[in-house]
Amino acid sequence: MEKKVLVAEVEEDERKLLSDLLKDLGYETIQTNDLQNVSSLSLSSKPDLIILSDKEQGNRLTDTIKALKEGDSNLIPLLVVLSKEESSQRDALRKIGIEDFIFRPYSIVSFLNKIKEMLSE
Repeated sequence: MEKKVLVAEVEEDERKLLSDLLKDLGYETIQTNDLQNVSSLSLSSKPDLIILSDKEQGNRLTDTIKALKEGDSNLIPLLVVLSKEESSQRDALRKIGIEDFIFRPYSIVSFLNKIKEMLSE
């Protein structure tokens, strides 16, 4: 069965790049540019992994993560792409249930390895 990945990224070019990379590995992708859609998309599409970006999202990132972890999507692993490596932000997100992070700028190889690791059975 093909694994599904929900990609929530504001920037269209980056969202398309991430989705194309995932499709090349054989994953089905669901895309959104708005964190407000993530909870409903996770319920309707039942992804195996959700990738969230912190770009231009403000407090909505934290609110979305909390909603996912408190709702019916609480077992779906979350990968957050962060713009900078700040231990305080990383620690705060870990406390609310983030499984893993990747920091910009990242290499495509490290990104794909992280995805494979998170989706391994």
